Amino acid sequence: MFIAATRVVAGLTVEPNVSIGDLLTAGTVLISALALFASWRSERKARDRERANEVRAAATATVAKLERWQQLADFYYVSIQPLFVTISDMLSPETVSRTQKLEEARDALWRELTEARTASQQRILEENIELAYVGLQAYDQTAYASVVKLVADLRHIDEEVYAEFVTKGAQRAVSHADKYGAKYHPALLG
Repeated sequence: MFIAATRVVAGLTVEPNVSIGDLLTAGTVLISALALFASWRSERKARDRERANEVRAAATATVAKLERWQQLADFYYVSIQPLFVTISDMLSPETVSRTQKLEEARDALWRELTEARTASQQRILEENIELAYVGLQAYDQTAYASVVKLVADLRHIDEEVYAEFVTKGAQRAVSHADKYGAKYHPALLG
């Protein structure tokens, strides 16, 4: 026969009898712990999702700024199209008989290209594209260095394209002089 005896363990009194109230209390504590864990996990997933959305928004803003740079850089070449019409008119066969006209056309080309380039660079500066990393900085400490390097690379590429464009434009002007027999010596510009 089983005799229930009360025991004292570490200063606590332990009775071998288990009542329904004891089982309900233990079950309630267990369910509460599981609910707390599920709530914590759900909240953590929601925070992670919110943070991921913030990172995506910051990345999208950065990409949008960089795409804006490309649009502004491309607009430079669109904005100088009327200049080519003007220069072509200056270099028409009727007017190229004089070297002075070639020099005037060259000077106008350089002046207008430089003015348009300055305006284009000013528009790019006003966009504050260099600040594109700010939204990402809170999530990735390397964002600043990455964006600074990217902006430097883009500027370098832009300068190379512009230099090639101007060089080819000058070569084209010289070819007009040769074509019409004018004595033309290109200026040392640029």
